[in-house]
Amino acid sequence: MQVGIIGLQSSGKTTLFNALTGQMASVGDFASGKEANKAMVKVPDPRLKRLAEIFEPDKITHAEVQYIDIAGMTGGASTEKSEAAYVAAIRLVDELAQVVRVFENDSVPHPEGSIDPVRDIDSANSELIFNDLIVADNNVNRLEKSMRVAKSDENKKRWELLRRSCEALEADTFLGDIDFTSDELKMLSGYGFLTLKPQLYILNIGESQIADCQLPEKLEEHLKPRKSSAVAICAKIAMEIAQLDEEDRDEFRSTLGIKSSALDTVITESYRLLGQISFLTGGEKEVRAWTIKKGASAQEAAGAIHSDFQRGFIKAEIVSYDELDKSGSWSDAKKGGKLRLEGKDYTVKDGDVILFRFNV
Repeated sequence: MQVGIIGLQSSGKTTLFNALTGQMASVGDFASGKEANKAMVKVPDPRLKRLAEIFEPDKITHAEVQYIDIAGMTGGASTEKSEAAYVAAIRLVDELAQVVRVFENDSVPHPEGSIDPVRDIDSANSELIFNDLIVADNNVNRLEKSMRVAKSDENKKRWELLRRSCEALEADTFLGDIDFTSDELKMLSGYGFLTLKPQLYILNIGESQIADCQLPEKLEEHLKPRKSSAVAICAKIAMEIAQLDEEDRDEFRSTLGIKSSALDTVITESYRLLGQISFLTGGEKEVRAWTIKKGASAQEAAGAIHSDFQRGFIKAEIVSYDELDKSGSWSDAKKGGKLRLEGKDYTVKDGDVILFRFNV
């Protein structure tokens, strides 16, 4: 999974990046031409620790998320019809995490002179729409030139779809709010449209707001596309906690009344927005978490491990994590009737521990 961190200047994007990744990327001025900060992060999953006790493997492998922190957005549309260079870094991410400034800090003045989350969300979203419009419009023009030379049904369909996209964007509508068919979405996927991606809005609050953060009542209607949500995090405190030794982190969070880490909060919501779950595998060599789409079949889950597993799928031995935890071992789960043999059409559930049987 890849998540692109975006937001206006002075919103605390890089502070959040450091909080999520444990990095020490320089915060403050972040020129638009600067290369994006990138880091891979292990997805926290306490179930793996318990599976390691059961299977005693050589290694434990977590699922991973890559965070990409790009330069601060300027807000709104430029007078020049060219896409901002930094946008290319997030064209192919799975989700956008938009950092919205809520905290007050006189030593870090807001570029607009005041704190207004709704205004900033609308401004950043306008920039996303503008950059997508450039891509759509350029490709419409390219296809028109191509069709003058040689007509093609495929190019005509693509042209019509991109024209519809341009019309929606010109009306300030996110492409993620258009009811495209699955075939149309597949056709659009190669363009990396930012307004097609789900957004997680991260409201960057101050330390004094942790206990009682009052968010604007009408905030929800400004969250685009419809497949979006918002969480409140104090990025500054979260970054400080991320630099502590692991044993000190929970105590510090408890003192401040913070229920979960910034990483747990963001990843949990990211999985929900993207409709993803984790299944688990275990054995002497490795205990591992695998990320798949919610609703995936056992055969599709097998493909997440290796194409040979999917191609030669026979059966899947499955026990839920909770039942395996109670049983204490794979053999005891089998003796207790908790182990099931499922076929290729079985819908995998979050926390299923699976042993695939296949033959190639």
